Amino acid sequence: MNKFIPGDLVEILTDRTASEDGLTTAHACENGGLQLYAEILVNSYPSFNDFVGPTVKCMPGQTANIVRNIGRPIKIRSEDRLWEYDVYEVLVNGHSAQVFAGNLKLIRHA
Repeated sequence: MNKFIPGDLVEILTDRTASEDGLTTAHACENGGLQLYAEILVNSYPSFNDFVGPTVKCMPGQTANIVRNIGRPIKIRSEDRLWEYDVYEVLVNGHSAQVFAGNLKLIRHA
């Protein structure tokens, strides 16, 4: 189970746009990157249009810092095996964005 804490340095995994369950976790953009959104609507995910607000593009190898744990979408059970659905706020390229834990890889703990 991956748990990130504020200040952790992470890599954005740009090769993942869906969970093993087939749920969308991020949107692809050009050159193998991901487009992260300012907010993931945890009160409605998974549904239509759960990614909202300004976006930031992340290219392969992009790093970010964990700001805080937002929580898990209310429609996703709290089982430990579902850790990949935990949503985190990150600071990336000077912008705040939210991302699922399954799209993060720990580089260094704070």
